[in-house]
This record gives sequence, structure tokens and C-alpha cells, in this order.
Amino acid sequence: WSSSATRGLPQMLRIFKRAREEVRDLELYIAYGWESIDAAIERGFESEKLRRFKARTLKLLEQPGVTWLGRLSTTFDVWCEYAKSGMWVYPTEFHETACNTVMEAQIFGAIPIVNPTWAVGDHTKHGVWIFGEPWSDRKVQAEFVRAIVDMATNPALQEQIRGPMMEDARKQFSFEDTVSRIEKMALDTTI
Repeated sequence: WSSSATRGLPQMLRIFKRAREEVRDLELYIAYGWESIDAAIERGFESEKLRRFKARTLKLLEQPGVTWLGRLSTTFDVWCEYAKSGMWVYPTEFHETACNTVMEAQIFGAIPIVNPTWAVGDHTKHGVWIFGEPWSDRKVQAEFVRAIVDMATNPALQEQIRGPMMEDARKQFSFEDTVSRIEKMALDTTI
């Protein structure tokens, strides 16, 4: 997990718990901190709501197989985590206009399992797409569990996806191409 907790971490932790019932050695690494949420609480922005959210999420973190890395000091450290990961699972409800994390996950070999909404859908070129609302629909959550279990128990499938995914992502998501796409979008919206 490499995004703010408010972008779906509680769903991810519930899904992970169910997937780990089937794959006992499954691990979830979370490379993000509480700094933004703590700052919002401190500023008085939805303080009580965020405090309750953080407390509930911290309880969900107390399960076998979950490792909280916190906010890593460099982007390179995050990239190394992607390179060590088999999957990048992102059951989010957040409407992102750009999703660097899914681009980076693919570049470094972590296969996306996502609900393809907004930029997550635009930038996920390989992996597993699960349509629906993972934050409220138990059927969709079960589909995430099944996709994780299937991927975790089938290394040949991972390798079949990983090679072409990394090659495509490294071509498509180069820094120059990203800047060009952003510039084009900016020009298109100003016309």
C-alpha cells in the first residue's frame, strides 16, 4: 500500500485479512504515514471524523502479515518496495486525476489489482480490473480476495503478466511522456 489511508486502506485491510485466510504467508506492506492526517486533525479539519477513522484503521493494522513501514524517506525507497512486491492492490474510492503509484507499481513489477476508476483505470495497463465499489459491496470485496489469492498462488501467471507489464510501463510512463500528457491536458482545458 503506497497511498494515504483515507484512499481505501481500511477496505484493503479487510480484504487482506480474508485473503490471508486462504494464503497463510501473504504479507501486506504499507509505505505511507499519518503525517497528512495528523496535520489535518491539528488544523481542525474534520478533526473528530479523522480521529475516529485513524483509531479504526490502527485497530485493523493489528493483524498478522501486516507491516507498517510508515512514510519512507525517498521515492527510491518506495520503488524498492514495489520491486519486492508481487502485487499492488488498490481498492480505492478516491477519484484521482493522476495516479503515479499505479504507474510506478507497473514500472517496478508489482501487478495492479484495482477498481479502475478515474486515473487508476486510465493508468492500469496490465493486471486485474474489478468493477464496483470495494468500500461497500461485499461481492466486489470478495472479487478482490479471489484475485489476490489467484495471483499469490500462481507465480507463472505473475511472470506472464510482469514482463510485458514492466516493458510497456517503462515506455509509456517515462517522465518525458508524463510531462507531455500533462501539458496537453492543460492546453486542452484552456481552449
